[in-house]
Amino acid sequence: TQPPPTGGTQPPPTGGTQPPPTGGTPPPVDCSITPPPGMLPPPECVKTPANIQNSLSFGSWSSPIQTASVSVFGISNIAGRPIRAQVHVCGRNVNYTTKAADVAVDGSYPWSMDGVKVYPKMMTNINIDTVPGQPGFHIDINANNTNELPKPPLTIDVAGATLQQETNSYGFKDPCGNVPWNAGSLHEVTISGVVQGAKVDKTGKGHYNAEGAFGDFDIAANGSFSFVVSLWEGFNNLNINDSDWNSAHVQINTTNGVMKPRFVTMTTPVEGSSTKVTTESLVSGKIVAKPTGVSLAFIPKNVRANFNQCDNTGKCVMAQYTTEANAPNGAKPILLEGPDATTGDYTFSFLAPFNSGGSPAHIDVNTDGEIEGGGWAGHGMNVQVNDANSSKANYWKPKAPVYDAAAAQRMLEAAAKGK
Repeated sequence: TQPPPTGGTQPPPTGGTQPPPTGGTPPPVDCSITPPPGMLPPPECVKTPANIQNSLSFGSWSSPIQTASVSVFGISNIAGRPIRAQVHVCGRNVNYTTKAADVAVDGSYPWSMDGVKVYPKMMTNINIDTVPGQPGFHIDINANNTNELPKPPLTIDVAGATLQQETNSYGFKDPCGNVPWNAGSLHEVTISGVVQGAKVDKTGKGHYNAEGAFGDFDIAANGSFSFVVSLWEGFNNLNINDSDWNSAHVQINTTNGVMKPRFVTMTTPVEGSSTKVTTESLVSGKIVAKPTGVSLAFIPKNVRANFNQCDNTGKCVMAQYTTEANAPNGAKPILLEGPDATTGDYTFSFLAPFNSGGSPAHIDVNTDGEIEGGGWAGHGMNVQVNDANSSKANYWKPKAPVYDAAAAQRMLEAAAKGK
């Protein structure tokens, strides 16, 4: 697939169900026409910043879309190509499918997808790709309608832990019903649950990522499962997937005093510095093989990074980086060098497009690789540059000896709003 064009000719939507066009010359698009209810504007009428190549947004928080579903249009460079839209909502993976036209229009093969459901109280994320999953396009939609959020596909229990308050002092409540757990001083807990899928026999293999510790677990025929995870001081974030890649996100707070080693650090810009970065600059750092308390070295195989910065007018710049040879979605290169002959550490670096205004910029770096002697792990860091309050607003557990509940709550609220 290719992102929707910014020029050319494609008919404006007129409402209802429309089959993919199969040929002919469509009339010119009049972008002054307001799309009917339930329809997104034609791609030609969507103005996107030049730096954003693979995403679109519709409906602001102050002016959300009011319809229950939307229709999505695009083009492919291959006739009859299968197209898939995946909507992840409250952990549930909902799929929609169509295919590109068999006859070209202006050299490309249009497609359309109708009845894609959008949900209130949260940003609906629609990921468009080609089956079986070539990199595609991402659409965020903020809606205000009466659609009922689907029930989470996995029910979870954490042995020995208690649920924290459902609503904080500001009235924030996760729209999907996720509530953090408090495990006190426990060093490990048993996670158990049930898959709520439609299949009678739910036998399969599930997967989890517990702060970079990856693992698999067996799912019984009745959908039940359990596994044990170790806990670190502060907030522990677990992502759990069933065999159909429905998911659950579990957050467990502890005060056990066991600090998670920090494998990824940033050298430049200097963390916490009061000096603002106001021009394109090198972001560099280190991937530590054996942080304090670690006996088996970590060997990075892949490194990925994201950069996001908005100026005071609301114009945002987003950039992705990777060490992968076949960069997905136009990601830029990361230079990875190492290992150091003495320590086994690696260094990474990439150029980031900081704006001249010195506004806050968010950077996250993630790596996955081998564990000495066998196994696979993932590690990462996130930091806010040009932000005097970053030490409070950006919670990074290995640097925080005391759990900052307010900071964690702010991160939860931002995630729920799609920011």
